Amino acid sequence: MLGLFWSSYKEIFSSGQVEKHVAKLAKIKSLRLVGLNDLNQLWEQNSKMDSILQNLEILQVPYCENLTNLLSFSSSFQHLKVLEVWGCKKLVNLVTSTTAKSLVQLVKMGVYECSGMTEVVVVAAAAIEGDNIIFNKLKSLRLENLESLASFCSGNCTFKFSSLEELIMIGCPKMKNFSRGELTTPGVKVRYGDGGDEWRGSSDLNATIQQLHE
Repeated sequence: MLGLFWSSYKEIFSSGQVEKHVAKLAKIKSLRLVGLNDLNQLWEQNSKMDSILQNLEILQVPYCENLTNLLSFSSSFQHLKVLEVWGCKKLVNLVTSTTAKSLVQLVKMGVYECSGMTEVVVVAAAAIEGDNIIFNKLKSLRLENLESLASFCSGNCTFKFSSLEELIMIGCPKMKNFSRGELTTPGVKVRYGDGGDEWRGSSDLNATIQQLHE
């Protein structure tokens, strides 16, 4: 595990550090970054970090208030099981559609108190219309206190959540539907609203969210 707490880092890994510590970085399975308010992005776009950290299983990023890019240009996180972000006020989205397609082992996703986030998955510039994004192992999706969130994805992507058991949406007043593209969510329970007290089983997630919103 690598953890950094309440420090003034502007970047986590420079290109020189990556080259020097490749063997050690490749062993990291858990990365936790807390209160790094000067951090704008995790690493440079041209660095090799997205391939070196392909064994990462847990990524947690709390209270990095100036973070604007999380995994927007990375596409190799096929072992990631837990992805949680909270208190990152300048994040507008969480991942691109290209990165989302690589999250085949993801079991838990949570986004909390990110006031600037408008969608969780943004369609990548080179994405194909109607692109398939399959979360076969995702069981829990929590979206809490996201005052600007309008949808999980506003693009025309096809989402398949084969194993999703619960969708918790609390304090998301602008979210009227889940996504614009085709959506498969067999047997998911939806917990919605400021108190999060109402559970509904849903085979049509967009319709359920629209009804609960109204």
